Order: sequence, then C-alpha cells, then structure tokens
Amino acid sequence: MNVTEYTETLETLIKYAHWEYKREDNTQDLQDLVHEIVDGHAWLIYTKQSWDFVSFVRFADSFEYEEAQSMLNDIGEHTSDLDTLMSQMAYWIMFNIVYGAVQERLEAQEEDAK
Repeated sequence: MNVTEYTETLETLIKYAHWEYKREDNTQDLQDLVHEIVDGHAWLIYTKQSWDFVSFVRFADSFEYEEAQSMLNDIGEHTSDLDTLMSQMAYWIMFNIVYGAVQERLEAQEEDAK
C-alpha cells in the first residue's frame, strides 16, 4: 500500500457515501450508510489486505490508528485472533475516516447555504 492508493481509495468511498446520503430518496442514517459502504471493502474482508492497510495507517496516519484502537477499547470487543483484530482495526479506521469526512462536507454545505 502507498499514499496514493490510500488517499484515492478513501476519497472514492467518501464521495460515494456523500452522494448516497444526499440522494433524495435516501432515508438511511449516516452511520448505517457508512457501515454498509465500508463493511464489504476488500481492505476488511481479505486478511492480508487488512494487515497491510492497518500497518500502513499505523505509520502514515497515526491519529486514525489511535482512534480505531480507542473505538475497539470503547466497545469492549477483545479477541485473541490477530487476523480478526486487524479486520476490526481496518473497519474502524475506514469508518472513522469516511464518516468524519462526510460529516464535514455536510456541515460545510449547511454553512454555505446560510
């Protein structure tokens, strides 16, 4: 994994989540929508990709890594299976980034509309 792949993939997910949330017929909660978009991503479901993604984020974006660790601690899910842990970490990293970015875009649009 490299910075370009990381940035482009997450930006694509953010744009899609924002677009999907803004659709007129969408009645989903933003958290549910982001969960659905992120949950099936290859970085979560393929063990090697989860490890690569989490390892990359640990050094390239330590804030997001620490936030994901905090989320896992807060929800109290503990596993002795490292592959499962990497998948959970990858989920929370992706969820937090996509959800946060979409929220920021929505807030900015509300401010612009005022």
